[in-house]
Formats: sequence, C-alpha cells, structure tokens
Amino acid sequence: MTSIDCILNVHRERPEVLSASLRSLRGVLAAAREEGFDVGLTVVADRSRHSQLDQIIEFFTTLPSGQPYGLRETNFGDLGRARNVAVAATERAYVAFFDADDLW
Repeated sequence: MTSIDCILNVHRERPEVLSASLRSLRGVLAAAREEGFDVGLTVVADRSRHSQLDQIIEFFTTLPSGQPYGLRETNFGDLGRARNVAVAATERAYVAFFDADDLW
C-alpha cells in the first residue's frame, strides 16, 4: 500500500480561508483512503494565531479516529523551514504539500 503524509502549512491565514482549505483537505484525505492509500496528516503551524490552532484542533475531531494526525508548532516565518520540520518527522514514503490558502 502506498503511504503518503499530507503536510499542511498554516501561517496567519484568515479564518474563512483556513476553513475552506480544511474542508477541501478533508475531502482529499477521504478520497485517498477510499482509493486504498495509507494517508496521514501533519499540520505545521508556523507563527500561527491561537484561533488558528483552535480551528486545527477542531478539524482533527472531525476526522476518522485511528488515523495518524499530528500538529507541529514552529516560529520560523519561513515556509521551507516549517515544511522541513514535518518532512523530518514523517515515516511515510511520500509527502504531499498543502498550504492553508489552497484548495484541492
């Protein structure tokens, strides 16, 4: 089975933008699992607001239990360095990057 870690980078996006991205991501994760992929999710909150962290934690509660989800907080102010934290932590064969202002 192909294993993928989806890495979501969050950095001070507006709440409505982050909400739309999280809804989109939920659909992508579900579709990938339906196709037989082993999919995890790591969120990297780089200089994020507390309200964003609350949104992310609430989002985790809407996902199926038993799946690997993680939250890493960084203070780099640098997209590449923040992503590298998640890449270093994953044990999956592949990674897919998703920014908090993206829709898939």
